[in-house]
Amino acid sequence: MIGINTEIIRIEDNDNLLKPAADCLRNGGLVAFPTETVYGLGGNALLAQSAEKIYRVKGRPSDNPLIVHISALDEAEKIGERIPDSFYRMAEAFWPGPLTMIVRRKAEIPYSVTGGLDTVAIRMPSHPIARKLIALAGCPVAAPSANLSGGVSPTLAKHVIQDLNGKIEYIIDGGSAQYGLESTVISLTGDKPVILRPGSITYSMILEILPDTLLHESLIGTVQDLEEKPSSPGMKYKHYSPKAEVFLLYGTDEKIRSYMKEHDSENCCMFLYEKQEKSDFCHTYNLGSDKDLSQSASRIFAYLRDADEKGYQRIYIPAVPEKGVGLALMNRLKKSAAGNSIKL
Repeated sequence: MIGINTEIIRIEDNDNLLKPAADCLRNGGLVAFPTETVYGLGGNALLAQSAEKIYRVKGRPSDNPLIVHISALDEAEKIGERIPDSFYRMAEAFWPGPLTMIVRRKAEIPYSVTGGLDTVAIRMPSHPIARKLIALAGCPVAAPSANLSGGVSPTLAKHVIQDLNGKIEYIIDGGSAQYGLESTVISLTGDKPVILRPGSITYSMILEILPDTLLHESLIGTVQDLEEKPSSPGMKYKHYSPKAEVFLLYGTDEKIRSYMKEHDSENCCMFLYEKQEKSDFCHTYNLGSDKDLSQSASRIFAYLRDADEKGYQRIYIPAVPEKGVGLALMNRLKKSAAGNSIKL
């Protein structure tokens, strides 16, 4: 795949410009495209070789399942087997949107897409370009995030270009991702629904539809509590990691501020909330209000990438309560920090 002449498509929502990329998808090629969460690296989910290309281009372990994207609800019937009523209740509440649901797979979906599992993860994105591209391709689209495996997920087309230019056929520039964190993933294959990966569709929102939903034990423990065979993307392997070392700081605002001042230098940067004074530090990034963590979630991946571009060696980030969107944000930050947690 190395040495491909990647075409960059910059569009609002134009069928004529999307058609070559859709044809490429249908015929087994790879296309990076915008969604409301992050940019995805898409391949035809009905072709085993497309999934194999995705794994190869990303450097992604082949037992890490891919999410299959659809453009309309009735397409789920062609992918999933014995789809439960809970699936449709959740779809009515949250689709199109940043929610992925895991059900039993149909034989038409290759094991290379599902990481060898008899289940399949399905999502219907709300981004108009993503939906139009999938509809024009006429096939379900398997798509992880459009970055090199283990690195920081892309929220802008330029992030995709940095990682994948020359390795895939098309990159579609649809502007900035709205949410900035990958979709919530919930398994509907057991006795009770289980959230495997938190996202912008929060636990409390899901409980309103499916009151018996549980959190996977890995979301309650530490980043080391990972599955041997992951049933959802992001459960087993180190993720969201910049080149710089990331340190998560737990403590009061006063203790965190004092620690940051002690460790401030030209080769490090501080991620701060609006309530925290920034003038005392060499380099800072504004995470927005800690009262609205959706702002932080939409900014965090872009900031991690920017910190790498600027060559910082260390990044210090205050921890937040693991509730609501904070659960999703901390899930990503714990994996980004890879165990670098400091309790003050």
